[in-house]
Amino acid sequence: MRELAISNKRVRGLKRRLRALAAWADRFAQHPPAPDGVDDAGYYWRLPVNSAMVEGPRARFVIQRTVLQEVLRASALLQRKLKGEASALIPVCCITWPTLFDCELLLLRGEEYLQPLVTESSTDLGRTMRITERRLSRELGFVSPTDWNEIGLRDELQDEDGVLLRERWVYLPPLSM
Repeated sequence: MRELAISNKRVRGLKRRLRALAAWADRFAQHPPAPDGVDDAGYYWRLPVNSAMVEGPRARFVIQRTVLQEVLRASALLQRKLKGEASALIPVCCITWPTLFDCELLLLRGEEYLQPLVTESSTDLGRTMRITERRLSRELGFVSPTDWNEIGLRDELQDEDGVLLRERWVYLPPLSM
């Protein structure tokens, strides 16, 4: 279950929560859970964890890596299911770093919806630049699905409070599905 932590207390029942996350990922192999949202681009599922597990002073690296690995596994299971159905839908795993609570598993209706996620851009509110010198999977030690592309983008967004810096890492299968 997706929960926003409102205190800095440690999260209880981590093993149980990680088992629940693994069960959530397993469901994508047969009957995916109901999406958290639907729009013109497709469907999306948010990370079903307590925010204190992946962000904040109590978040631990080992837990973060395990959570990311399960989300990527869910993406790969969904891709395998879609491959057997000759679907035009594209499964995409979008990881935000260091704000992992914003991670999503996307099921896009076509490549035209994928392009805004993976291209550099510049607007009045900020800019997005490609990260080519490093890989998040190497840094954090998780394994992305075989043959999947790893695309890193650095967002510099400006608002009245200042500049927000974050990284978006997009994992997607080869587009010749």
